[in-house]
Amino acid sequence: MSPVLFMTGKAARACQFLSPVSLIIFNSQESKNSSQHNRNAKAHRNGIKKPKTHRYPSLKGTDPKFRRNHRHALHGTMKALKEVKEGKRESA
Repeated sequence: MSPVLFMTGKAARACQFLSPVSLIIFNSQESKNSSQHNRNAKAHRNGIKKPKTHRYPSLKGTDPKFRRNHRHALHGTMKALKEVKEGKRESA
């Protein structure tokens, strides 16, 4: 009875004379997942940057009720600042 081989190529030909028990123990190398060697050095070579932040973040996705109120509040603030500038009001 010929043992069932799970390998191909030279490894299969080399193992054809081994017993089925040794074939179970012998396993060809599986694919390598990852290595963290030198990754930290590479990352710090140009410096780890903080994410860029914008002065006025987008209000996209925020509560519509809040956005409507915010728009009206901004309009009132601009109106008050304009009145202060013209001298109709003492403080904003």
